[in-house]
Amino acid sequence: FFWRDTLVKRLKTIVLTLIAACFAPAVMAVPMTLTFDNNTSGNSYTEAGMTITKTAASTSGVVTSGGRWDVPCCPNPDFDEYDLTTGGLFDLLSILIVHSDAGDPIKFEGFLGAALIATTTINTNNFGLLNFAGFTGLDRVRVSATGTFTDPTFDNLTYEEAVPEPATLALLSLGLAGVGYQRRRKGAA
Repeated sequence: FFWRDTLVKRLKTIVLTLIAACFAPAVMAVPMTLTFDNNTSGNSYTEAGMTITKTAASTSGVVTSGGRWDVPCCPNPDFDEYDLTTGGLFDLLSILIVHSDAGDPIKFEGFLGAALIATTTINTNNFGLLNFAGFTGLDRVRVSATGTFTDPTFDNLTYEEAVPEPATLALLSLGLAGVGYQRRRKGAA
């Protein structure tokens, strides 16, 4: 009976810990904003925990100057393509479009592994803040600029780290602990 009393005490501790976790406040992610204040030209740019990397297929490198991310003009027939990563999961929130040419597409694609999760394309003379819907839980966002006169300029790219909700994980663990306890109890009888 000693092992059973020990098991019950451990299960009670686990259950109480999980119940407390269910009522703990959710961890809130803090939005991070890239302001592009560091002037650079090269294969990658890192700021505020995010790295923008030129893909192997891209015509141009990453250029930041004057507080802006400038994609060079006129990649047609080629294109400019960049991957945004943080080393973990993130949600892409918004980007300020300072300039883009009418009719020339700029595509944003959000990935988790090889799976395409979200996509949006702008192809008009869009200026202002572009808010992303559905760009959550990603490990990479690809930005592609194609067209005859495409030369977008961006500022204030905002993202946040994806944070799992603790209550959901705690409830799942609590349910599994209860099932395990019932199986153990029925086996002892």
